[in-house]
Amino acid sequence: MRLPHLGPIARNSISTMLVYVVRLGVQVALLLLVARYLGPEQYGQFAGIAALAFALGTLSSFGMGFLVLGESAKSPDAGAAVLARAVPATILAAALLGPLYLWLAVHVLDSGAGLLIISLIGLSELLLVPILGLLAHRLHGLGMIARSQALALWPMVLRLTGLLLALTLLTDRSLQIYAWVHLVGSATALAVAWRLSRRHGQFLRTLHHPELAEIRRGTRHAVMNFTAITPGELDKAIALRLLGAADTGLYALASRGMAVVTLPVIAMLLAALPRMIRELQGGEKNSGRLLRLVIGIAGFYGLAAAAVLYLFAPPALEWALAAEYAGIGNVVQKIALIAPFISVRIATGTVLFALDRPLSRSAIEGGAVVAMLALALFLVPRLGLAGLVWAVLISEAMMAIVGSLILKKYSGLH
Repeated sequence: MRLPHLGPIARNSISTMLVYVVRLGVQVALLLLVARYLGPEQYGQFAGIAALAFALGTLSSFGMGFLVLGESAKSPDAGAAVLARAVPATILAAALLGPLYLWLAVHVLDSGAGLLIISLIGLSELLLVPILGLLAHRLHGLGMIARSQALALWPMVLRLTGLLLALTLLTDRSLQIYAWVHLVGSATALAVAWRLSRRHGQFLRTLHHPELAEIRRGTRHAVMNFTAITPGELDKAIALRLLGAADTGLYALASRGMAVVTLPVIAMLLAALPRMIRELQGGEKNSGRLLRLVIGIAGFYGLAAAAVLYLFAPPALEWALAAEYAGIGNVVQKIALIAPFISVRIATGTVLFALDRPLSRSAIEGGAVVAMLALALFLVPRLGLAGLVWAVLISEAMMAIVGSLILKKYSGLH
């Protein structure tokens, strides 16, 4: 007996996973190369500034990327019309967020990186990457999930290429050089994606003024996206403020490594998202089984990832990195304990989005971020880097547990 939806879903899952395998390799290579190139102190400065810019960048499109995805899934023409209004909205939002970002980076983080470096990173993350994300949402809504994720891969490939050239041509290890590489990689990826979209006429033809009604609709999704991203980014900014640049470099490298190993969970969820939206919002009877499968796989994978990180990552990192990163193995082993909670948190958050409960998700993640900040302010002065790890672990556990309880209420999940 044939299962009518198994073929397309399986193909989407396999192709998306292949893109993520490539992305995993590129991201690992870029992470290690940037860390070696900059050293702990400059890498800590970069990680804290980039985390702030990336978190604020989730607000740049007023959440209209989710509208592009949803409308494209319903009607390609309707999605194209929303996209044409979403790009100008993103430019407007970036202009409004830019001064706030500069003030926070200079006066709150006190990174000492310099205004030029801060501006280069901000331009990339507040403007260029969000517009590229709109094009990716368009592809995702059209069912081209692997291609949509490939758009996120291009900037990393170009940054890796640029950094290799910088290592070949220059001997000075400079955060300013890598800030330019970071910006040019994003700009080149966007230029290529933009040209392809206009050539094929599938994604973007002309631009139109954004509509206030759409901005209002998208705002709740923007808040959801901001609170979803913030738990994985705010800790680097907190580290830069409370621990200093050198310890932030060690923490950020270990934390980014943990984020990399959770990519397969994200790939699975993205592949299953269209089906979850159809079944959950359509009220299908067997949707509970799909949710149990998704969350069960995420939890099991998180445990496996934690074991791999704890046992094998420390010697691998100490071999791959310079002696100035001594002690990175101990930091990775502490952070590995967080992996199961992050996997389940990502899964429950995605399911809440599929249930069209963005405010519930935002409330959970926003509350956990406040708890993490309060715990960090209390624990870091007493325990140092270990205090930040405990603050993140407790906040991630809170999100995973509360998210699961809310899903039990909304969907009958046990």
